[in-house]
Amino acid sequence: MVGTETLKRSILKASPICNLIFLCLSFSFGCSAAQAQTFKSEIWLASEFQLTLTSEPEAKLGWHDFIPDRFRVYTELQEGPVFPEMHQLLWRLGPIWEVTPNFSVATHFTQAANQRLPEHQFVEEHRLEFEPLLRGRLLPWLSWANRQRLEYRIRSQEQRWRYRNRLAFSFDTPDRVWTPFVSSEFFFDLNEGLNQNRSVVGVAWQLNPSIRLNFNYMLRFVKEQDNWNPIHVAFFSLSYLSQESGIFQMLAD
Repeated sequence: MVGTETLKRSILKASPICNLIFLCLSFSFGCSAAQAQTFKSEIWLASEFQLTLTSEPEAKLGWHDFIPDRFRVYTELQEGPVFPEMHQLLWRLGPIWEVTPNFSVATHFTQAANQRLPEHQFVEEHRLEFEPLLRGRLLPWLSWANRQRLEYRIRSQEQRWRYRNRLAFSFDTPDRVWTPFVSSEFFFDLNEGLNQNRSVVGVAWQLNPSIRLNFNYMLRFVKEQDNWNPIHVAFFSLSYLSQESGIFQMLAD
């Protein structure tokens, strides 16, 4: 009993960062014994390259504002839960417009190949995506971002709509080299309803102003035949953001 009370007092005295990470970890590892017997795991590898096209500082709207600020190239490989089989491979291309310092809009074309096991059959999917992003800062050391994505998914036999919403919090350290973060995202399919949730806890390592490595643990809950199945994911990603002033240099109107 003494040990329990001591632990409670320690948690209450902890910083908000520790509390939030503790809650995420508790949720992630709080699976039932039945779920543990069907343990599934995956490894994801991703890379994202963003090329700066233009950086127009003026608030005045001009014809050049239709030119995107950045262009995104994203690739992702998912392996498991049957190793070494590949689960999914996708790539994404699209422009990004920085509408305001706290709001951006992106449009993407995405192609994905998903392998169905045990048939070893790949199902191709093409997606048209619209992605608004809101971001801000709650405290000097705590920032947030809310990404929403509307996807039109095209397969050979069907077309579907899906809505995704991800809320993320990042904790800025004084040196800005290591940045812990947590996020949660839900997936809503127009035909199936809510069918997936992703909870992530991780840390970003800023190697230089352009390159960042992300180390993530993700807990995915996927709805299959009215059952929510947990999948544990080790997710590693590399991000590159070019720091040039822009390919297209525009003068203010």
